[in-house]
Amino acid sequence: MNTLPEPTRLTLYVDGSCVRSVCRDLDRAGWASAAVDDQGDLVKAVFGPVLAEWPQTSSMGERAALEAAVVLAGPPLGRSASCATSQEPIVPIV
Repeated sequence: MNTLPEPTRLTLYVDGSCVRSVCRDLDRAGWASAAVDDQGDLVKAVFGPVLAEWPQTSSMGERAALEAAVVLAGPPLGRSASCATSQEPIVPIV
């Protein structure tokens, strides 16, 4: 995945959701992550379904979005970020 250009500041937004069905096997969760520069312009956005092997819940969608946001941000976050949970706020990357 390509890393983002280097504006002075990026803000990451993440979201996960799930559509429930009467049959649990038909539940489907998804996620989205977006990066916005310091002028408020969209720099990059990614989205997708939660993997079929993962629980199809909105909280798993939030987790997938957060993991995608870390990859989307690139260094210094990249894959070196640790202890990130969907309970922690996504703060601007300076």
